[in-house]
Amino acid sequence: MTSRSRFVSNLGIIFFLIFISPTLLIAAEKVSLSPGAIAMIVAKQGDAFLKKGSTSETPLVVGTEIRLDDTIITKVNAKLKIVLNDGNVITIGPDSEVLINIFLYQKNEKSSSSFFLKFGAMWLSIQKGMTSSVDVKTPNAIAGVRGTKFYIR
Repeated sequence: MTSRSRFVSNLGIIFFLIFISPTLLIAAEKVSLSPGAIAMIVAKQGDAFLKKGSTSETPLVVGTEIRLDDTIITKVNAKLKIVLNDGNVITIGPDSEVLINIFLYQKNEKSSSSFFLKFGAMWLSIQKGMTSSVDVKTPNAIAGVRGTKFYIR
């Protein structure tokens, strides 16, 4: 590993520790969602957009509900905190695009979700003791998450 790549890697870790990990430590808020919604934007910084199917991008605001097959897009200066209706938390980093492929949740039952991270970075905070199955797919890999905090880029 060259000193430049080590520096870039360390810079990413420092960014995560200073800016993102504190948001993951905050207890997940309870969100009240309308029928068909699976998540809600609870914190936003910078420019972020929602794309439904082939429609144009619409700006995201705190309180926006997310539905299955929605694509979430953050620009270079943005990050989002999203609370799923199972209580798990997703933080999407700058310059990212995430599609929510699958989300199955029944209270007191095992939940299952799948995300496609086209590019960028996302952090997942799965509640301790949850029987959640979370898969994150990228153009190059698939990662399974089971009850932990997880970062993928």
